[in-house]
This record gives sequence, C-alpha cells and structure tokens, in this order.
Amino acid sequence: MIARLQGPIVADLEDRVILDVAGVGYEVIIPPYPMRALRARLGGNGARPARLEEHADPVTLFIYHHVAEHQPIPVLFGFNHLEERAFFERLITVKNLGPTAAAKTMTISVRRYATLIQTNDLRGLCQLPGIGASKAQHIVATLRGKVALFALAPEEELPEPAVAAEPDCVAQARTALEALGYRAAEADALLRTAREQKPEAASVEELLEAVWAAQRK
Repeated sequence: MIARLQGPIVADLEDRVILDVAGVGYEVIIPPYPMRALRARLGGNGARPARLEEHADPVTLFIYHHVAEHQPIPVLFGFNHLEERAFFERLITVKNLGPTAAAKTMTISVRRYATLIQTNDLRGLCQLPGIGASKAQHIVATLRGKVALFALAPEEELPEPAVAAEPDCVAQARTALEALGYRAAEADALLRTAREQKPEAASVEELLEAVWAAQRK
C-alpha cells in the first residue's frame, strides 16, 4: 500500500494534483482544507493562488490508498499531516460515508471538525458539503468520544476563502421551514439539497417547491 509520496507537482487539477515521483505521475485527490493549506504554504492565499505546478520544490503527501471490489482502479487521497489522514480514516468508518464523500466534507480544519463532533453541533456539521441532518447524527453517534484528541490538535492559520452572500430568499425559506416545525439543521440541509438540484431557484416559492420535490424523490 502507498502511504507517502514526495515529489514536485506537475499538474494542478483543482481538487487533485499529479505528483512526479521518480518519473512516475501519481494522481492524488486532496480534500478542500488540506488543499488550501498546501496552496497557502506554497505562497498563495488559499483561494486560487499561482498554480501549484509552478513550484518546483518537492511536496510531501501522506496517502490513504483506497481499493474497492467495485472500483478496481486504486484511488489515492493526500494529506499534509498524518493527523489529517488519521482523522479521515475515522470519518470513513461512518456508515454510508465513503472516501470520496468524506474527503469533500473536509472543508475545515481537523480540529474544528472534531470539535463539532465532540460538542454534538449538528447545525455546524450540516454546513459541511454533503452532510444533512441524518448524516450529521450518524457521524456524532459513530465518532463522538473517538475524535477527542483531534479536537486538541494545532490549527494552521489560513486565509478564509471568499464566501458569496446568502440570498434573502434562502433566509426567508429557512424561516418558513422552521415555522413548519423543522429544526434549524434540518432546514439548512433541505435548502442546501434544493439549491444543488435547482440552482436557478430565485424566490422563496421556488426554493420551497424544490424542497418538496426533493423530498418526493
């Protein structure tokens, strides 16, 4: 199994890189937060700095080597620190949270992620990509108490990525859902799914229609 790779980056593919190791190119998926940290370390601002292949210095990535029966081609996930990889390995023990989905949720530091789990912060977990209310509950039920040490891990100071302001219609739709008895975390999860499935929705009515449509599926 591949556990660590070191070499210059020869291609920057947004959510992954190709690392040249002794003349062999390895495609490595890097979760969002580790990618931001890598970009920041190489002199950028973490949002979209100079492309990584412009840096000739070798980069070291700790690798999670994923092989599955239904997916014969191995997939490599890369991390800047062993602690990140160890936390990722905990995440994928959650039922129905595979490596690709787990990697996409890692938009915050391991310390912040573990703190959300340890404090049972379901609303905070629901802000992460691909995590709804039910998934957040499964994560807490599976990992609470098992990630306590990660909540004490040192945290890199990274520039925050630009975040688009939330449209007024989303806030109004959230209020409407809460008035119907949905909890805040549930409302956030429903609206996120609705916006993913119907990104053109631009009014409260359209958003709520998208919510009901998603629930009927």
